[in-house]
Amino acid sequence: MRYRPFFIIASLTLSLGGCTSSSRGFNQNSVQQTDQATKAIKNVDQQDHLSYRVLPFRIKASYDTLSRQLSPDGRYIAWFTEPKGNRERLIIHNFVTSKTSTFDIGRLKNDSSNVERYLAWRQDSQACAIVASSGIAIIWPADKKIRWISRHAPTFDSCIAWAPRSHQLAIFQGDYLSESYFQVWNGHKVVSRLDWQKAVGSSRTKYETSAMQAEWSPDEKSIALRFEGRSGISGTFSNPMGLAVLNAKTGRARWVWNSLAGPVRWLDNSRLVFQDFDDYTPKSLIVARPKTKQHGEWLGNVASWTLSAQHDTLWAVTNQGYLYKTPTLKRQWTLVERSVGEAELSISPRSDVVALSPWTDNPDQWHLSLFIPANGQIWRWQGSESKGEFQIIGWAKGQKFPLVAFQPNTKSYAGEPWQVWQFGASK
Repeated sequence: MRYRPFFIIASLTLSLGGCTSSSRGFNQNSVQQTDQATKAIKNVDQQDHLSYRVLPFRIKASYDTLSRQLSPDGRYIAWFTEPKGNRERLIIHNFVTSKTSTFDIGRLKNDSSNVERYLAWRQDSQACAIVASSGIAIIWPADKKIRWISRHAPTFDSCIAWAPRSHQLAIFQGDYLSESYFQVWNGHKVVSRLDWQKAVGSSRTKYETSAMQAEWSPDEKSIALRFEGRSGISGTFSNPMGLAVLNAKTGRARWVWNSLAGPVRWLDNSRLVFQDFDDYTPKSLIVARPKTKQHGEWLGNVASWTLSAQHDTLWAVTNQGYLYKTPTLKRQWTLVERSVGEAELSISPRSDVVALSPWTDNPDQWHLSLFIPANGQIWRWQGSESKGEFQIIGWAKGQKFPLVAFQPNTKSYAGEPWQVWQFGASK
């Protein structure tokens, strides 16, 4: 595990603009606020200062699902919180109004420990689908409405994905005690019910495979499904074990990648991009054409990558710490910056800011970089404080600087909620 220590709050002036922030503390579930110390973080290159404010809530999420909690337009962030009595709850915070709503999502069932709770935002950010111990539901945060589409609670991992235009919902259930169903909800009812493990030709039994990520193609004719293997019936999960592209109507496999694969995104209707693995180590960035069953390496030795919201540019950081970009229409990599380090990578919705959070084995130091594509400028900050781990979540609506989640490295580290920090620039 890579640790990224506690941030230090500060004030900064940058040409990007932003917000003037004040420090605020909190306790879990926004019950009250406490004082938070303010200190300066120096820009390594230009002696500027960075600022951020502590948002008055904490979120419960695993490290690799944090970015999924944020709505595509950055208006909302949602998370499952501790049950109240025997009732499960989902909390949604609105960044525009600064209001937080709590939704009752059903009775906590006795076997709820076997349910992997999951949420997925619709592309227009007006609705959020959830998987909980009471079943599968759709929530409309603006109207504070909830509709249950299934009262069957899967007994193990499931994943769900919204179609970008028709707002159909694909549901993949990989129950270890039942069959693996692929369903499509069309807004009124479930219109298909297939065994997705059989469709992808998995040699593993139903005890060994679980759906991890699904993504519709832009034309909604195909669905990319990433699944994970389990070593033994009661064993723990390993890294993702496979990737398949299914016909959205028939459920039949169009193409299967029989190797380790990381998160997948569609570039257009015919091409998708994902990261190949070698012995569970990230390796190459692969672009595949499922229809023709062709694939090729676009960049080797990739540590992390991201796709712009417009799907027109791929960004990647190599193991050597170099930042590259290429148009998605044609592989034409440009070296952008040589010294970013192996880093987590995120890009703003308007593609005007690239945030990099370099990984470090030093638990007493953190690093954050912001790259501005328009003028090629890069700002770097580093500092030290309390130990902890942080991850870039994304961009809240109307903000030019990223949201970052921080989890303290305490004795109760495994169950500690994430704090959320909004970065900005002071005048």
